[in-house]
Amino acid sequence: MLSKLKTLFLAYLVALLILGVTLLFPVAFSGVWNNGFAVFWLFISDLGGVLGVPIITLFFCLLIGYYYRGWRRKLLNSMISLIFFSVLLGGCAKTNESIIKEYIQKPRPFSLLLEREFDFNKTLYYELETKEERSTYLGNFTITSKIEEKSIGQRFLHPKVIKHWVHESGFSFPSGHTVNAFAMATLLGYIILYIFVDYRRKWMFVLPFLWAVMVAISRVAVGAHDWVDVATGSLLGTLFSLAIIRTGVLDLLLTSKKPN
Repeated sequence: MLSKLKTLFLAYLVALLILGVTLLFPVAFSGVWNNGFAVFWLFISDLGGVLGVPIITLFFCLLIGYYYRGWRRKLLNSMISLIFFSVLLGGCAKTNESIIKEYIQKPRPFSLLLEREFDFNKTLYYELETKEERSTYLGNFTITSKIEEKSIGQRFLHPKVIKHWVHESGFSFPSGHTVNAFAMATLLGYIILYIFVDYRRKWMFVLPFLWAVMVAISRVAVGAHDWVDVATGSLLGTLFSLAIIRTGVLDLLLTSKKPN
């Protein structure tokens, strides 16, 4: 187990280095303008949210089930894994959204942009108690101010980005998408290292980390987070999963079976 944990942490450090290198490029707000980049970065962002997380969770539960002989055992242990990971990752996301973010209360970067360019009242926005109230407030503001029709340096905001901002009415620090992505990347990486003993397939453990890096970059590109948010989110997500793996709970789902 310890060798796998060291490998996973090394993979995380490489992923963090890649994130650091992207600081050299103008990534922030690069995916908010009315062009193809907005659609691309929003899609990548969704892969770390409500679109991608359930699909990837199901994938590595099926991967665990693949390790068992007999379709009944495969199905049963896939279902057990699905329940386990749903509770685990759901609890992690809930803790971040309801406790950490609400305690730190860091404004999202897009609120600063709207305040600077469109006279948006950021202070009043974040004084509203619930996310629903903030979403309604921002939604009404985008309609009355007609920000889709106004340019910023001869560039216009993409309508889907504006809609995304209306939905993302919580606080900024740390990035929940990035926490989820790196937590899942670490868990999936461990499962791949455990199941595949041949080097032809074991190398695939790096792919979840590349996905997590892309998700983190996308959150900066669409103006939902800054680099501090995603860097911290990547660390929290990785440490969370490494701690879970270290308890040996995941090994209980994988040991004492003969691989197919």
